[in-house]
Amino acid sequence: MILDEETLQKACTDTLVRKDHEALLQSIAHVFSDKDVSLAHTKDEWYRVGGLVDENGNQISDNLRDWVESQDVDDILGLYEAFGADALYVTRIIGKTLYLVIPIGEDPLSYIQLEVDEVQEVVDRPLFDDENIADDFEDLIDPIDYKRVEPRQIALPRYVYRTARNMFDLKMSINRASTFKRFYEEWKVSSAQGNGHFSDYWVLNFTKHKGAFGEVSTEIIPKSRQLDLAPDIDFDQIGQGQPLGRAIHDFDRAVGYPMAWYFFMLTSKKSFHKLAEMVHDDLMGAYAYLPARDLKILKGWIADPYCF
Repeated sequence: MILDEETLQKACTDTLVRKDHEALLQSIAHVFSDKDVSLAHTKDEWYRVGGLVDENGNQISDNLRDWVESQDVDDILGLYEAFGADALYVTRIIGKTLYLVIPIGEDPLSYIQLEVDEVQEVVDRPLFDDENIADDFEDLIDPIDYKRVEPRQIALPRYVYRTARNMFDLKMSINRASTFKRFYEEWKVSSAQGNGHFSDYWVLNFTKHKGAFGEVSTEIIPKSRQLDLAPDIDFDQIGQGQPLGRAIHDFDRAVGYPMAWYFFMLTSKKSFHKLAEMVHDDLMGAYAYLPARDLKILKGWIADPYCF
């Protein structure tokens, strides 16, 4: 499937922000011929330096750094002499990133993942603080400590298209030695496969890393959509045998799919490694509460552990 990023960008720009994001989901679904679109995850709120406005909120620049660098002055004092008497204010961009998923096939990676920012711009601080003049341009643009003003909305919140990925195309380029490749292969042969689509349970974070010689690699990290549903398991109190078998099955039911305890172990609490060892000890003894295909995966992990 070819992704029309220009159309996706327009769909985001033309959609008014609503608390439940239903209008955005409908707009995106329309781009994909009314396929099912769901909001999979919302990343924690972030912020960055915005632009420059006057005392009435009229925009002077949408990028403070560009504005500062475009002024014909040599240092911070020159900028202060030119504009210190003006009532200029720096804005802050407050945002959160929404992850949307659209299944397009049966393979676990047959889906589209979109990232869309919900952003709002507010007045944050005066450009100049007469009692604490910035040391240099960098300190003016992004100070560590500064005098804030009462936040005032500059414009209505808006959606900003960030990126879209066809995960099935991604599958063809994943390094066979990568951690995520193993995670994906295990999911395909586990009991979890067939209990809904992979995208019903996971979103993927992409993190770039630069190596010692300048080479850039991308790490793919799964993030559970059901993280808040996962119950705690007290390893010290639960014991082994039937109580342990009940505990992992209860965990799976709470999260919504078989073998959830195992995949959570790979992506969340490192203490879950002890759980895997306890289950393996049980199944090598007198107990049999995992299907053969899941036991095979667990044996593979015991022989060669991994996690994200």
